[in-house]
Amino acid sequence: MSMPRLDLSGIQAMLEGSFLDDLLRIYPPTAGHLLRGVLNRETGRRDPAPRPEPVWSGSGAVIPASGGAPLGTPPIPDLTLPDMTNARYRCLLPLAAPAEVGKGYVVEVYGSQRPGGPRDPHIIGSLFVLQDTLPVSTFAVVRVVTANAEEADHG
Repeated sequence: MSMPRLDLSGIQAMLEGSFLDDLLRIYPPTAGHLLRGVLNRETGRRDPAPRPEPVWSGSGAVIPASGGAPLGTPPIPDLTLPDMTNARYRCLLPLAAPAEVGKGYVVEVYGSQRPGGPRDPHIIGSLFVLQDTLPVSTFAVVRVVTANAEEADHG
């Protein structure tokens, strides 16, 4: 007798529709210096550089690795995240994010699709460098990858 298949599409749709509400762009590792801008030796500030082409753009979320989510972040019951990391953040990406994205790729938070704006407006413009490859799984509903904040000028 065969067991009924577990359909995770409802959980995936709930996560992508209500929790992954930041707008993210992912760039190859070589793009990090361009995203930070070019140092103007006369002013000592960074001038904008030509924007590199992202390898992926879509919805996602960035949360602290400590598990201490910002106020107003809805809990996700029984969400298991890896414990062993020196990274300070985790990027949550939908399954549509390309699996070849990995260590060294740069994630930019460029906006929010959340009604009323982002939960934390200070995250807009932030850059994060992925510290690992995107995990693949037979039970995946969202991809969780560790990241560290990258220094960037916000304006």
